[in-house]
Amino acid sequence: MDLQKLFENSDALLTPDEVSTLLRIPKKTLYQWTYRGEIPFQKLGGKLLRFRAKEIEQWLQNQQE
Repeated sequence: MDLQKLFENSDALLTPDEVSTLLRIPKKTLYQWTYRGEIPFQKLGGKLLRFRAKEIEQWLQNQQE
């Protein structure tokens, strides 16, 4: 996965598969984080989860501090 290309387009919406691969975590963990509000996400159509690339990049930077 080319992280640079993902983060160049700050409006890009990532799927749970893409984010779990990016973070190298199980999808189950990602879903738990969204449920607890620990990671920024958006719901499309009331059901589909998507993650804005720029928000994930910022979230990652905040996790390192």
